[in-house]
Amino acid sequence: MLDMYGLWENEWLHHVFEEREKWAIPYSRNIFCADLKSAQLSENISTSLRKYLKSDLDVLQFFKHFGRVVNDWRYKEIEANYDMSQSMPRLMGDVILLKHARDVYTPKIFQLFQQEYENCLNVIVNQRTKSRSLFEYKVSVYGQVREHTVVFNSTEDSIVCNCMMFQSVGILCSHALKVLDYRNIKVVPTRYILKRWTRDARV
Repeated sequence: MLDMYGLWENEWLHHVFEEREKWAIPYSRNIFCADLKSAQLSENISTSLRKYLKSDLDVLQFFKHFGRVVNDWRYKEIEANYDMSQSMPRLMGDVILLKHARDVYTPKIFQLFQQEYENCLNVIVNQRTKSRSLFEYKVSVYGQVREHTVVFNSTEDSIVCNCMMFQSVGILCSHALKVLDYRNIKVVPTRYILKRWTRDARV
């Protein structure tokens, strides 16, 4: 854009471009952020604080009311833990991989994982190349041109996709799940189950 409109001499735009790794999503895909955008996070916090806080409060009253907000969050977490212990999320089908994921993930994370699994059903393997223990797969959604590259290391049983979803969100993407299925791997490899997303996260 700077080239197209000849804006390199605009100091502010030049500075924004120099700092692009801090705000442009493609540059931050390898940074774990639990799929939370800063705007979403601040909006949720603001909504919670507005229930209790008013602009005319002094500092002491502010912290007293802020304590109530924190207590609310903790109570909701306790409620969620209780609900999780009382029921299991519904499976979309009798699938070993999903049963395994449901047993280890929290309900919210399992929903995200199950959506990725559902998406993987429409992913096709276009090409496979091998170099020693490395297997490279070119995959795409059926009917779409855009391809993703998934590399599976048979020595380490590791898998990496260039969409970087695992690195930024903490669950495997539909492309990686397709390759695992292609290789007849029917459970989520332990290294790809982050403890923070499991039912035992607080233990």
